[in-house]
Amino acid sequence: MASETWRELIKRVWEVDPLRCPQCGREMAKIAVIKAPVDITAILRHLNLWEEPPVRGPPGGGTVYEPCYDDLPAAAEQNYQPAAEEVQVFPDYDRSPDPEPVYD
Repeated sequence: MASETWRELIKRVWEVDPLRCPQCGREMAKIAVIKAPVDITAILRHLNLWEEPPVRGPPGGGTVYEPCYDDLPAAAEQNYQPAAEEVQVFPDYDRSPDPEPVYD
């Protein structure tokens, strides 16, 4: 049963039984599961337990745009000149003829 697993995990991690009354110690009965945020807010406000979440502003550091070369116009692709650090120079082994092997 999922609720038993949930209960055991809470007991193991927090060392408290979530279905025991913290005041009298007796077993509590499950009467409902409330998932709607509006209902949860209304209940917590009624019990004076609601705290407004902090207001979040935009993330710091500004906006970073990374280049995407997939959507360049054809003219830009034809005129593209790589920067010096992007150019890799390798010896051209295909142009030099292979020396003939020497057999004794």
